[in-house]
Amino acid sequence: MVCELRRFGDPENNFWGRPNDIRSDRPPIGERSKMTVCIAATCRMASADPQLILCTDWKTSSALGSAETHFKQRILRPDGTWHALTSGTESDILPLIQCLKNEFNKDGIRVDDTNITGLIRNAILNRKKEKSDEYIISRFGMTYDDFVAIGKSKFPDDLFRSTITRIGDIQINAELVVAGFNGSFPVLCETNQRGEVKIREDFAVAGEGGYLATAVLLHRKHGELNEIAESLYAVYEAKKYSERLGSVGTDTTIRIINKEGKARLTSFSTRMWLQELYVKYSPKDIDEKLVLPDDYLD
Repeated sequence: MVCELRRFGDPENNFWGRPNDIRSDRPPIGERSKMTVCIAATCRMASADPQLILCTDWKTSSALGSAETHFKQRILRPDGTWHALTSGTESDILPLIQCLKNEFNKDGIRVDDTNITGLIRNAILNRKKEKSDEYIISRFGMTYDDFVAIGKSKFPDDLFRSTITRIGDIQINAELVVAGFNGSFPVLCETNQRGEVKIREDFAVAGEGGYLATAVLLHRKHGELNEIAESLYAVYEAKKYSERLGSVGTDTTIRIINKEGKARLTSFSTRMWLQELYVKYSPKDIDEKLVLPDDYLD
């Protein structure tokens, strides 16, 4: 853990010259962090109907230990057409999800690929505004808006400038994959801690295991026109590879969402089928046409 104590008299000190804070690259003791991999991928059924595959682990951890007890797939709209897969710290994930729900459920709103990035950015900006308020209130006893309005005249220049810089450095300690349907058209987005939002076509990933998962999905040439059997296996193999990181849990949840928002879990027989394929083929080329078990969904 890296800590930095500010010098006496620094602008970051409080009014009495005592160090105002100790910076750390770890969350406070007891803060639960979703160190994870999140994968969302598009595919199609034999009838060419589009489907979304959502895959996450269950691992949550803090300075006190870890457990595989946290479900990381959240529904953003009551009709089930939009979902978020979560990674990060709980204190940022829960408020950010609520901000997203507020944006996605405004009266008369239709979420599609033309406005989804703006809606997600609005949610992130609202969460950053909340964090800015928390920081300013805890330090000066006023809101962020009040600090901007009167802070320059009330406080020393160096203190005002350093505080504004600190606010600019505030990040959202959460990464999300947002996935859903615009009619029959699937849409995928990724966010990061810097507040960037990117639309993806074939798959989207988040979390510490995202790099390994991406490598596997590219190796398997996953695309939105792939049929569900090969897509399911590609996602499963990507999840299994990401488990090479200690921060990714071994328990796995895979759900399949259709354009009406109906979500179903993969069945036990499907999970056994996927594991058998993983043992047989990973990372070799697949030399057979993959066929799902008849009862592939619960």
